[in-house]
Amino acid sequence: MKVVIIRPNLSDTNLLRTLVNLLASDLAMSISQSGHLYATMMACSSLSPASHLVLFMKSLAEMEDLTSVVEKLGTIAVEVLEGTQFRCSVNSTAEGREAVETALEGFCDSLPSSRLEESSHVKVLYFLVCLCSGIPDYKAEGVKTHFQVPFPVNYISRCLLTVPYTHQDFAKLRILANLMSAKFLHREIREKGGAYGSGAKISGGIFSFYSYRDPHFQETLSAFENSIQWAAEGKFTDQDIEEAKITCLAQIGRPVSPGNQGMVYFTQGLTDEMRQTQKDRLFSVTREDLIHVARTYLANQSIANSIAVLGPENKMTANDSSWIVRRENLS
Repeated sequence: MKVVIIRPNLSDTNLLRTLVNLLASDLAMSISQSGHLYATMMACSSLSPASHLVLFMKSLAEMEDLTSVVEKLGTIAVEVLEGTQFRCSVNSTAEGREAVETALEGFCDSLPSSRLEESSHVKVLYFLVCLCSGIPDYKAEGVKTHFQVPFPVNYISRCLLTVPYTHQDFAKLRILANLMSAKFLHREIREKGGAYGSGAKISGGIFSFYSYRDPHFQETLSAFENSIQWAAEGKFTDQDIEEAKITCLAQIGRPVSPGNQGMVYFTQGLTDEMRQTQKDRLFSVTREDLIHVARTYLANQSIANSIAVLGPENKMTANDSSWIVRRENLS
C-alpha cells in the first residue's frame, strides 16, 4: 500500500482503457437486476452535485483518447494520496488497540507531509481516503430523461429535492415514504400494474419514487403523482401511521456487526445523539405532520424534481420535447 501511495504508476493507458471498459460493462450487465437504482441515480443527478458524478463514468467510457484522463489522475493522486488527507479508523479489541495504533501511526508518518494529530483515536476496521470537492456553481433543476434500452419492461424513478437527515422534517418524510410505499404504491403499481416492485424512500436529502421490471410507463408516473395527492389529502388511517413507524424504527434498530461499529459516524458524521434525535422525531410524527410535509415538499410545484426511465421506446417521450431521449446499446 505504501508503494502504491508514494509511487503510483498511472501512465498505462491500455490498462486504464481495460479497467474503464470492464467497469462500464459490469454496470450495463447489472441494469437488468438493478435498473431502478440506475433510474433513481439518473433522476437524482440533476438535483445533487454528488449524484451528478454518476454521469461522469459513462462519458469516460465513451472517450477515445484517455491521455488527458491520465494527466488528471496524476494531479488527483498528488492531492488524494498526500498524507494529510487520510482519516484512519480501526475497530479492534482493547488488547490489540495499542499495537494497531503504533503500526498505523508509523504508516502515516512514513507518508509525504503526513501529520497525525496526537489526540487521534482509531475506532473502525476500514482505512478510508476521502477527498471531497463541491461544485461551486451547481444549481438543482428538473430534468426528464428516457434511456431507451432493449428491455421489454421499464425501470422508473421520480426524485424531488427535500431536506437533509438533521432537518426536523426528515423523520416525517421517512415515515411518509414508508406509508406511501405500503399503502398506495404497492397496490397501484405492483398489484394492479404488474410490476415486480415499487416504493418510495428518502436519502441524502432526495425523496425518490421508483418501480422496477414495470410493464407500464405513463400509468406508473400517474401513480407517483396520485400517491402525492393521496398523502396530501390524508387518506390514510392512524393504524397505517403506526405500522409505518414500527417499520422505520425497526430499520434504524437493526443489529450492527462488530466490524461495522462506528462506521455511520466515520463515513457520514452521524453521532449517537443525532440518531437518537431521529428516533424521537419518528415517535412523535402525527397525521398533521405527514399531510404538512406531503404538501410542502411533494406537492409543491416550485421544488425541483426529475424523472428518469430505463426502458423500451414509447410514444409519450418520443413526441414530447420536454423529454431527453437517449438510445443505448448494451450489447
